[in-house]
Amino acid sequence: MPALRAFRQPEADPDWFGSSLALRVMRAEQAATADLLAAQAGVRGVFLTAGAQVPTPAREGPLRAMIALHRAGDGYDGDLRCAAASLPFVSGSLCLVHLFHVLERQSSPEAFLAECARTLREGGMLMVVALDPYSLWRLHWRRAMPGVCPAWRLRQALEAAGLVIEHEEAVGPPWLWRNERARGRGALPAALPAALRPSRVWLARRRATPGTPLPLRSRRLAPGVSLHVR
Repeated sequence: MPALRAFRQPEADPDWFGSSLALRVMRAEQAATADLLAAQAGVRGVFLTAGAQVPTPAREGPLRAMIALHRAGDGYDGDLRCAAASLPFVSGSLCLVHLFHVLERQSSPEAFLAECARTLREGGMLMVVALDPYSLWRLHWRRAMPGVCPAWRLRQALEAAGLVIEHEEAVGPPWLWRNERARGRGALPAALPAALRPSRVWLARRRATPGTPLPLRSRRLAPGVSLHVR
């Protein structure tokens, strides 16, 4: 009788986003969300990614005006440099902010989402892709990033920032995909439990502020004159 093989959890990579497996996962996530991104046509905005090694969506066609930034140390680098907690854009100046695995390294994800919402114009879109701490994929990165926000907390943060969530789904390759032999068996069904996919994607739009009616100017009437409203 063959000896039983002990189950071992995968080793956690101290720099998960720099690992070869993470790069393959992120490329698959970008392919899966390409249509959602392409629907934001003709926009001016910013891409923020987890690091310089993380692929950035192609800035061509309707996305050619996008600014690309990546996490570098305590801030962001790329087309320009800025601190990690604030973005160097005028309030209400951007049509799209795309956060691709940057919330995982923010000390206060809620505050950063509020900062992103500040830069959006009315009707502007915030697109967020973030790891799901309830996914089986967490066995790879939970030691390096133990404080990843759960989905319910991000939903609350998006709504608190004045954004309306229009789309949310699990995204990325399924857990079995990490195995070479499993990948060779062909495509798996799309309707898989969310826990088998590494991340979630949100599309949240900034609410339009309702117009404020102009106050009526008071009129002084001559003595003995009354105003009749029909």
